Amino acid sequence: MTDGNSSGERIGELIASRRKYLGLSEEDVARKLADASGYAPSRTDVWRWETEYEGRTPGPQYLPYLADVLELDESRLRRARAATKAARRFKVTAPVSSAEVVARLLPADTELSPLATTTGATVGAADAEALLRRVHGLRLAGDVLAGGDLVETVVRELRSAVRLHNDTCHSEAVGRRLLTGVGELAQLAERKTG
Repeated sequence: MTDGNSSGERIGELIASRRKYLGLSEEDVARKLADASGYAPSRTDVWRWETEYEGRTPGPQYLPYLADVLELDESRLRRARAATKAARRFKVTAPVSSAEVVARLLPADTELSPLATTTGATVGAADAEALLRRVHGLRLAGDVLAGGDLVETVVRELRSAVRLHNDTCHSEAVGRRLLTGVGELAQLAERKTG
């Protein structure tokens, strides 16, 4: 176990730096916590703790298990959690922009740039799956962002996905997967604007 504590160490920074040091993804930490504790935290929960999004910190029930997963002393996590809560009371928060939220929640292999479409190009299953991974990332972002913060991004992705379906050649199976992504984006756009 790693001990030590710097005065005022925040729990979000501690979790993120230790997770990265151990070579774990947010999903790995969530899975290991679920296995050890019987609770079911998600990748999004771990992300919220690391960024302290809206003042989120892991609940005290997670700390013994989180200490094991991150190979830290539980007391260090408790001190960091207390320092974070104290900082929040005094309005010392780490600002997180909506662009940072979207970038963090999209799959690692996905850049948030318009989908490339070339009229007449052939689109395969890998392209359809990439679109669905983007949709999933945007759904995760939608869980933590207010509607207006995500509308522009979702509408842009929806337009790109429609072009990807309409302006390219693909098999029937790939077309169905593309339409699934289009439908999910339309649903997300409607939820964020409606």
